[in-house]
Amino acid sequence: MNTVLACSISGIFNCFISFRKSQTEVFDLIAGMNGLICGYVSICSCCHNVQSWAALIIGALGSMLFEFFRRTMRKFDIDDPMDSISTHGICGFWSVIALGIFDNDEGILFTGNGQVLGIQLI
Repeated sequence: MNTVLACSISGIFNCFISFRKSQTEVFDLIAGMNGLICGYVSICSCCHNVQSWAALIIGALGSMLFEFFRRTMRKFDIDDPMDSISTHGICGFWSVIALGIFDNDEGILFTGNGQVLGIQLI
């Protein structure tokens, strides 16, 4: 369920972000599909042990991070036609960090102990 929630919210967010930032008045289907992948990648390390509301937050933040880094790479003329670095690299990094924040047993939100978050950052 957490995987589907993160994937869904990320796809929806990415469609609206691309619609808002584009010059046309249409939704970008490719951006929506990339958003789905971002949601899957963002939740993959912690889907087994987070609550549903946390899965929604993780997916939404993954979508925003993807879009920010995708636009940053285009601004600096870094060639990534499939947006693989933004999709798998940045969202994968976010997934590892999200584990240290939202994990039910050892995350910093639930225990107040930042040890797992520190390990994930290392």
